[in-house]
Amino acid sequence: HGTHVAGITSAVTNNSVGIASIGFKCKIMPVKTTQNNYRDPISGEPYIVFGFEGIVYAVDNHAKVINCSWGGGGYSLLGQETINYAINKGALVVCAAGNDNSSEVFYPANYDGVLSVAATDQNDARASFSNYGHGISVCAPGVGIYSTWQPDTYAFSDGTSMASPLAAGLAALVTAKFPQYTPEQVREQVRVNCDDISSLNPGYVNLLGRGRINAFKSVSNINSESARAIQVAFSDEAPGGNNNGILEPGETITVNIQFRNFLSPASALAISMESKNSSSTVVNGNLNEGAVGTLQTFDNSSSKFTFTLPSTMPNNVPLDFLLHFSDGIYSDFQWISAIG
Repeated sequence: HGTHVAGITSAVTNNSVGIASIGFKCKIMPVKTTQNNYRDPISGEPYIVFGFEGIVYAVDNHAKVINCSWGGGGYSLLGQETINYAINKGALVVCAAGNDNSSEVFYPANYDGVLSVAATDQNDARASFSNYGHGISVCAPGVGIYSTWQPDTYAFSDGTSMASPLAAGLAALVTAKFPQYTPEQVREQVRVNCDDISSLNPGYVNLLGRGRINAFKSVSNINSESARAIQVAFSDEAPGGNNNGILEPGETITVNIQFRNFLSPASALAISMESKNSSSTVVNGNLNEGAVGTLQTFDNSSSKFTFTLPSTMPNNVPLDFLLHFSDGIYSDFQWISAIG
């Protein structure tokens, strides 16, 4: 598995042997995160028992892009802090979205700051096994992928484990092309230069990230734009609510958001919020921020987003919203969620 993944990212290219990898001349740092005596008793597959330690090791040894073709359910603060550590030290973490044909959250792919990668087939359709959902950043081919294999051979394999190293190899190319970029800028350069595959996946619109990665656009487009919400707080502050911190029936909820413009300056950036649930009605969901510089942070305090909840709303209702970003030809989206 690891040999296959490594070959996808950066097998030697232009030598007329085997395969041509996406990460042309990028160096591989293999990090073993399993232990032979910790295995699934049924499948025999090894557990990733030292995954987060492996990320830290790679960061401390100056890795710039870290691929994680592994994961599972369950959030941990340690996991998020490990991702934060990597970003702060100059490394982007790229993760497989999972092979459960599910929209359930999957980690480490769903941690903040990660480039989360779903899988597509040869026709740009979602691979039948691939996870999808609000946390996906991009898609990459993950069906019938030919790569290096043990011992000293080549083989085909399927999985988001194959899609993730394709995106990671591209992230390495972007890092080489734009050495001044932060890990978050590399992530956004890869993400916003994807090809839109929504028309080929009508049942998964806005659930496959920005689309399928495009290496040429990612390394050649020097005018990419990307604005993102980096902190979101849902509040029942007065006068709309009773300020007890719980989103309750009959209240008007305020959404306080901090944004950052990661790439090229925006000239007329506009942001709107759309309700994607049946329990809320947006009252104010528009912000016209205008000009925003590269890496500039701003918020919606001048036009706070608000929505109302019906008095008949039951408890524990998922409240999903879609943020829309636009600036000339730039168009983007981002999911935000709360529980009512």
